[in-house]
Amino acid sequence: AASEFMSIVSMSSSLLSFTSAPGPKCFLKGTVFTSPTGMKVPVEFLEAGSLVRGSHEQVLRVMHAQCFEADDKQPVDVVELTAGSASITVTASHNIVMSNHLPLQAADVSEGDQVLVTGHVPTVVSSVRHFCAACDVFRVTFHPDEAVEAFLQPDLQILSTGQAAERH
Repeated sequence: AASEFMSIVSMSSSLLSFTSAPGPKCFLKGTVFTSPTGMKVPVEFLEAGSLVRGSHEQVLRVMHAQCFEADDKQPVDVVELTAGSASITVTASHNIVMSNHLPLQAADVSEGDQVLVTGHVPTVVSSVRHFCAACDVFRVTFHPDEAVEAFLQPDLQILSTGQAAERH
C-alpha cells in the first residue's frame, strides 16, 4: 500500500559509504517509520526486534537502536533534503539512496542530484539545507540491510475539527 506521505529513501546505519562526514548515521527524534501493519512508528519507540516496512514492502527487523542525546556543547551536523514533495532531515553522515541505487551521505547530496523517493521514483533534489542543532539522534540498524522510507513529523501542525454531529 502506498504511503500518504512521500519520503526520500534512506539506508540503514550499518551500510558503509565512501564519503567522510563525521558522526553516526542517524535519524532525528520524531522521524517516523511504517510498521508492516501500516501503523506509523516514531524512531524513539524502535528497539531490537521491532519490525518496519522497507521501501520494497519487505519486513525489516531492527537489530540495534541507540539514542545519542542532545548536547549543547557538541551540536549535530544535520541536512534537510527536499525532492519534489518528499523531504527528510537526517545527520550529515546518514546514507541517502541516489537514483543509481547507491548510497551517498546526506552531506554530499547537492541540488540537482537525483534521489529515490517513495515508489523508487528518481526525483531531483530541489533544496539542501545544512545546519547544526543540539538534538537527539537515533542510530538504527536493520536486517536485512535494505532501503527504508522515513519522514520527520513537523513540530507544528494545522489544527482542524471533525464533522459536527447533526442536530435533530
